[in-house]
Amino acid sequence: MIQVMSWLLSCSPMDEAYLVASGSLAVDTEALDFDAVAMDEVLTREFTIANGGHDLLSVDLTPLGRGFTASQDRVELLGAQSATLSVWFSPYGRDAALGELVVETADEVHRVTLSGTTNPDGDDDGYEHEELDGTDCDDTDAAIHPGADEVWYDGIDQDCRDDDDYDQDADGYPVDEDCDDTKAWIGPCE
Repeated sequence: MIQVMSWLLSCSPMDEAYLVASGSLAVDTEALDFDAVAMDEVLTREFTIANGGHDLLSVDLTPLGRGFTASQDRVELLGAQSATLSVWFSPYGRDAALGELVVETADEVHRVTLSGTTNPDGDDDGYEHEELDGTDCDDTDAAIHPGADEVWYDGIDQDCRDDDDYDQDADGYPVDEDCDDTKAWIGPCE
């Protein structure tokens, strides 16, 4: 019995070749670049982390930099397990956004560079987003911009004039109370 126990506790050089670190973090990228993103959009990039060891590995994820968000702030990976995670970018202004994602375990820190730019004309209609000092009141729809043909009574401000869509002649009476909503001098019907 003593001989068996002594055999179990001894390790030969060959046995040592199979020893793996208790937890070993691998990150499949050093940078995530977000192409030009419209002000009203959120763009997602994915990356993979893996545990190259055999024990449970706790990983903290901390995005630094305005406009960047991680899909999770903590992940636990069993030995030889991996996970695909996401980082989201939502622009906040005209300037390019720079940041980093800190991927950290108790023993290791990886830093993933984050960068993103803003597309000031998200719908490519020739008018920039209002938040960027432009005049487009809906930068997600190319049919909506200053000078577009207004379609009355549909609840949409196609020409970005901020008119009451239910008072075409702007006389203060909505279409359901106005005898002729195309002539301002004609008001409610009696």
